[in-house]
Amino acid sequence: DIKTAEVLQGLFRNIEYLSSADIAYDVACDSQVTHGLGYFRVVTQYASPDSFDLDLRILPIRNPLLVLMDPGRSMPDGSDAKYCFIIDTIKRDRFKRLYPDSQLAQSDNWETVGTSAPGWVRSDAVRIAEYLSIEYEREILCLLADGSTVMKSAIGDDGAPAEYDPAMIVDERVTFIPRVIRSVVTGTEIL
Repeated sequence: DIKTAEVLQGLFRNIEYLSSADIAYDVACDSQVTHGLGYFRVVTQYASPDSFDLDLRILPIRNPLLVLMDPGRSMPDGSDAKYCFIIDTIKRDRFKRLYPDSQLAQSDNWETVGTSAPGWVRSDAVRIAEYLSIEYEREILCLLADGSTVMKSAIGDDGAPAEYDPAMIVDERVTFIPRVIRSVVTGTEIL
């Protein structure tokens, strides 16, 4: 309804304002004009160092050539892509702070690692890649007598609401639920 739409629009405007999203949009548009590609991203970040609250932020991707989209996609906007890499190079001290348990962070000899992963590891920095992929989980979708739908895995479980009675199932079909999987990798390990 109109009231809900106004509230959602207000929330979205707040996310844009707190993100300085106009910068991300401008960078993406400029990159699109100059390189033929332009990207920005929506991420979650903790609201503060002492909080578990997550906020949405819209961030620029300054170099569109470091975004490697699924070449098998057919939609011009990439909405049907099955995977994407977003590549970044970060300094050694920042890498060690972000990934202290990684094998690379615990190694003192980055030059040796660099020879086994050329282009990924330098003496002062490391290239990381965020790998986003879509995996599909097979489910059975049930149509209930009241017209609502529910996944079969939710029916009959001890924690399922009482209104999900197996006797209410009118029809069912196989469906595939997409799940986005995010991994961060270097040339030598999954972080």
